[in-house]
Amino acid sequence: MASRETGHVSAGEDDEMRPVAMHPEPVPHDPAALRWVVGGAQLSSGLLTDAPGRLGEMLHAQVISKAIVEPGAVWLWVADGSSWHDIGAETREALTQALSHPELWTIVPDDDQVLRLVATDVISGQLADWIASHGGRITLVDAGHDTIKVSLEGNCKGCPAAGLTMHGRIQTAVSKRLGHAVSVTACTPPVRHRWSRRNK
Repeated sequence: MASRETGHVSAGEDDEMRPVAMHPEPVPHDPAALRWVVGGAQLSSGLLTDAPGRLGEMLHAQVISKAIVEPGAVWLWVADGSSWHDIGAETREALTQALSHPELWTIVPDDDQVLRLVATDVISGQLADWIASHGGRITLVDAGHDTIKVSLEGNCKGCPAAGLTMHGRIQTAVSKRLGHAVSVTACTPPVRHRWSRRNK
């Protein structure tokens, strides 16, 4: 198994013999992206810069404009001027073949970018309907060094249950996706003063 520092996908001895379960999930806040959930593959996190076979060719030709790996999923972005309707089937086949040789993947570690990606997906996708149903809105302000900073708005602002939402739902969901603990804190937006000539 390759270490996290090498930036390569890890593989067991029998990975080539074992089929990998996989399905795509649309990303409502980013239609150019698809999150391909994979099971049974041991993936490091970071920016995917090379892969074996057709997937690598699609990356180098910019048919796929960007690829980021989180544990258990591969995020792919279709290039401008194309669509998943055009390349979806080809991408599925290319990704399936590449996953049979995960030891040949090259991944540049970028923990903060992966954290921002997963946090955005959890807040704007996975938990968006639940948050909206309570009349609130939570916006990602920043993410880095295993810490997520959010802004609480609407009914979430000043709500006694806001801490439960941040820690019991957002923090738990992101930590589960990444495979390690993260923290979530609320940011107080700066107060904007309305100046008049009297203030001068």
